[in-house]
Amino acid sequence: MVQMSRTRATSGSMVSPLHIFLTIFLCGISFYTGILSSSDKCPTSAGERDIDAIVQQRLDAELSKASAGSKSSGAESLFFPQTTSNYMNGVTRVSKDAFVKKIDYGPPMDAETDKNSEVLLFYNNNKSLPTKQEYKHQVQYDSGLGVGLLDVESATQNCDTMNVINVDSPGNTAQCVAIVGNYQGYQVQRWMRVPVNGGKLDPTEPLRAISRGLDKNGQEQFKPPDETNIKKHWDMLKTYFEGFEETMEELKKVAEQVAIQNTVIVMT
Repeated sequence: MVQMSRTRATSGSMVSPLHIFLTIFLCGISFYTGILSSSDKCPTSAGERDIDAIVQQRLDAELSKASAGSKSSGAESLFFPQTTSNYMNGVTRVSKDAFVKKIDYGPPMDAETDKNSEVLLFYNNNKSLPTKQEYKHQVQYDSGLGVGLLDVESATQNCDTMNVINVDSPGNTAQCVAIVGNYQGYQVQRWMRVPVNGGKLDPTEPLRAISRGLDKNGQEQFKPPDETNIKKHWDMLKTYFEGFEETMEELKKVAEQVAIQNTVIVMT
């Protein structure tokens, strides 16, 4: 029995080094092959998938906003609809100083300020629009940038007639300006929320037609003269008419002495 045990032990120690090396080599190849195969086929974790989804959602949202903004900025619409086309077909801004220098219509002008340095010019029909196609399009269409600015010459080159209205906000009242398509008128009608029997501005009252000189405190700035003032000015006018012929004779002699080529220049 002892001899047999020794024989088995001796035979087990006879495994060759080459066999051991090949076995280790093949096991290593099998191990790394399995790792590479599993890394290609295994999906990412749930957390990684969620992060990717969130990032994609934000990216899509930003792209959507950008696309919407681009479409909005590129869209154009008429400043005035077809329902006002009989009297309103375009609008532009021009410099106030340049306008009153070109259209000098008499009254003194307030100096320009950062809130009062431009004039709004409205075009009543297509014939009055600027000639240049670019300007014509600008005054008719809103591209999202508001009312455009033109030089006075280009803006008014086809205005054969023009109505000029001076507006302000007297007493800083909540004032509106209405433009009504109707027969041509040359007066500005005034309306104010005042009691029916007169008085100061009351926002609870309906709008009522008022005189030109009524202010928000109910004071009439242009009062009609009373009987005393009327008689006083009649007497002054009477004196003028009674002395008219005598005064003209005196002036005629003076004028003949100073006249040059039958012309007298009077500076006042």
